[in-house]
Amino acid sequence: MTKKPFKIIKQELIFYIECGMALPYKHPDQRHKERMNLRNPRTLQETKCSNCGELIATTYPPNYEGKIVCEKCYQKLIY
Repeated sequence: MTKKPFKIIKQELIFYIECGMALPYKHPDQRHKERMNLRNPRTLQETKCSNCGELIATTYPPNYEGKIVCEKCYQKLIY
């Protein structure tokens, strides 16, 4: 919880009520900061494609457990 005051305008209140959502208790700047912290860092890492082994640049960290593929392999997977 932040101690920074903020207002909820009428349109926001209507939106929260219609969607059945709870009113926010954190300042919008704090909520934005927390969302940005969930993103991958904006630095490129070199890694190998999971399918063909080609070197590619990605924003995923080296210890990422998911499958990372190059553009050619991605195109083969979806088409």
